[in-house]
Amino acid sequence: MAVSCIAGVVNCRIRAKERGVDAAAGTTIFFFLLTAILFLAFGWNKLHMIWVLPVALFTIPFLVAKKIPIASPIALSATRIFQKMILVGIKPKIPDETAKIEDNKEYSESDEVNDNKDAALQPHEENKAQKAKNERIEKYKKIRATARNLTRNIMKYAPKFVLIKAAGDLNMRSPKGVFVFDSEEETNYLMDRCFYDIYWQDKSLIQHFIDTDEYRQLSEEEQTIVKGMRTTYYSLFEITDVNPSEATVWLKDLLGDMAYIVTDLSMSLTARKGGLLATRIKQIEGIYMLTGAGCPFEEEHKEVLLEGLKRKTMKKGKKKRHRELQKSDYSAYFFRQYKRISGIGFMTIGNEEE
Repeated sequence: MAVSCIAGVVNCRIRAKERGVDAAAGTTIFFFLLTAILFLAFGWNKLHMIWVLPVALFTIPFLVAKKIPIASPIALSATRIFQKMILVGIKPKIPDETAKIEDNKEYSESDEVNDNKDAALQPHEENKAQKAKNERIEKYKKIRATARNLTRNIMKYAPKFVLIKAAGDLNMRSPKGVFVFDSEEETNYLMDRCFYDIYWQDKSLIQHFIDTDEYRQLSEEEQTIVKGMRTTYYSLFEITDVNPSEATVWLKDLLGDMAYIVTDLSMSLTARKGGLLATRIKQIEGIYMLTGAGCPFEEEHKEVLLEGLKRKTMKKGKKKRHRELQKSDYSAYFFRQYKRISGIGFMTIGNEEE
């Protein structure tokens, strides 16, 4: 025991010279040395050291670190006297606590600045995103309202033969030439086809309207909206996501390789993920939106709908002819499928052509 204490004293001197004074190590050696002296001075049974040393070993850290009233000051005072005695001739190294404090201060200040930056930026970014969303929705509403008024005027330029052709394509015309509608909403499909799919002189109704004096008298904003109508794209889309808080619907084009995020206030509240929608998309002032009248389908109809678009060979007498659906015929094809498939409720999408 005495030999261990002497070794501990030597270790304390070396440690103090290289790293500085260690209060816990000094207190431990002091108590071990005190225990050895007491057991040597008195005739105590040496077996008691079996429990005395472990108790001292586990008690000393609490005396140093926990600052126990009365006991800790006495133990530390005795340790300081003991260390002065064993460190005679040794100049303990003083740890550079100032450097540590400065490092910690610099780190803390830097962290605090960064935290403050993050805290300041987060609301700023949120406000910026909210402002952008509000501006997009307000612009969407304005475009829709303006387009609704414009379509009434544009429809006046549709020749009678265009109406007849569109009605025939949609099976809305009887053999006697009478227009037959199963519901008032079906007129939206008729107008949609007249606007975008019936060409004469290699131009659609929208393109013919752009050549008129009435178009040239429109405001710049109104002309931008009319030009945006020329960007319409009809396809069968799958609804992959819906975000009501952003008023957006994510659409995957099943006939192409594109995906679109469209703004639509009503559809973002009612659309169901996984559903299908045959409709038109247009882009005006950076906003994708639906236009015309859409045909909704269930997911299980996908294969049937896509199969009907494939090229087929039909026999006519002894001759064979190929039928391949053109893109200008998509709206008529999906409308007929929509009417044929039972169990689907009626829905009009992006109804600008009211």
